[in-house]
Amino acid sequence: MTAYPLTIVTEYGGQEELAPYVQNVHSFLMSAAIKRGVPDLAVTAVLTGDLTTSIRNLGETDFAPERLGGAVAGKTIPAARDYSRASIVLDTSGAVDPIEFVHLVAHELGHALIGRLRAAAGTRPPQPTGHPTLQEAVAIMAYQAADEYRCDLISNIVLEQVMTSETKSG
Repeated sequence: MTAYPLTIVTEYGGQEELAPYVQNVHSFLMSAAIKRGVPDLAVTAVLTGDLTTSIRNLGETDFAPERLGGAVAGKTIPAARDYSRASIVLDTSGAVDPIEFVHLVAHELGHALIGRLRAAAGTRPPQPTGHPTLQEAVAIMAYQAADEYRCDLISNIVLEQVMTSETKSG
């Protein structure tokens, strides 16, 4: 068994033909994870035609995709608090641009990697026990904003690799 297993499932009319993109990005990032000593991480990638239903089925019953800047196209959901198992749910309901999809996959896998590293280092924020205080809410927002930025940086590395490969082969 590999230290970083990947399972890909398709549901609600998700586009199964996008699976090779997921496999390639996963392979690239997990190769880097091995070199950097990231603890084992099992990922399930869900290619879905109904993002909201798929995420709600994974336990986030109040999920809604609308955000201030638009709608999300993916979400990472830990199946274990230490991120040793996580699902990345990817919206494949409409026309999918391959480059944007590679970005999405890399970004969501980045969340899983960061979560796993934080758990291994003992730096995960404590599990909320009720409504956060204003100070706790601000700290959570800062963690989330920093993680979004870091995941975009991870995606940029993957996209640079993809574009460099395309330029060499094209």
